[in-house]
Amino acid sequence: MLVVSPANKVAFSDLSSGSIVTNQLHMTATAPKDAIIIGSVSMYLTDFGTLNVVIDRQATNTEILLLDSDHYSIGHLPGRMFSVSDVAPSGDREQFAIVSEWTLIVDAPKAHAAIFDLNTS
Repeated sequence: MLVVSPANKVAFSDLSSGSIVTNQLHMTATAPKDAIIIGSVSMYLTDFGTLNVVIDRQATNTEILLLDSDHYSIGHLPGRMFSVSDVAPSGDREQFAIVSEWTLIVDAPKAHAAIFDLNTS
């Protein structure tokens, strides 16, 4: 997965020399089908497999992240998976808070990469 800012997504989509690009995507095991990409690229076929391009609104224009979803997961902290706590009532309504703490688990740090100091204009 390629995580980019909106500006970098526009630049990535403009990498093709024309506004209309025709690629072959292998949709079935029997025969490839033609696909037409007009003005935007969300999936890029490389020599190593398919690369999904994902926009992150909080990403800066100076960096791009390359993530392999097979090598990270979400986990909970011990004793903080999920709990419901009562809080002070207000009038006749009942109030409660849901408490949970999660963390990112990376099992192969070398499976991911980043590109820094970009100058997207």
